Amino acid sequence: MNSQFTLPDFPNSNFEMKYSTWFGEQTLYMDDLPLERSNEKGKPFLIPSHTGEILKAYPKAGFPNIVRALVIDSIQYRIVERLKWYDFAIALLPFCLVFIFKGNSISIGIAVAISISNLEILRNNNSQRMKYLKVIGLTVFAATVYYLMSQLFLAWNK
Repeated sequence: MNSQFTLPDFPNSNFEMKYSTWFGEQTLYMDDLPLERSNEKGKPFLIPSHTGEILKAYPKAGFPNIVRALVIDSIQYRIVERLKWYDFAIALLPFCLVFIFKGNSISIGIAVAISISNLEILRNNNSQRMKYLKVIGLTVFAATVYYLMSQLFLAWNK
């Protein structure tokens, strides 16, 4: 997942945070160049300023994002926009599988994986219509796959 943003202290620079929801890898780019990361506690990114000073940008995690903000000199800068309540409702539609299919561990696992994928889709730069079509399509696909798997399992156990 990629998030593009600007920081007030760097008005002429463009930043991009690339991160993997599944593996937790994070890379911060400043004007298309990757920034180094310190090994100290919190693993801050090292951002060179125009004065030659190095600023430490600490990634701040939060649900549902791996990185939702950067903290620089105790000031928090949001790097991804907040989702609306209805975006969360649509993203969490796969949890209907848990109730429809009597909530076994397979349906819960599928619901979690698809919901996380839906949240990533809703954060990308596609049009709103395309985002919602992808989310609904992925949810229907998950329900279909789960239904077919459950039917195969039932046939296998007869």
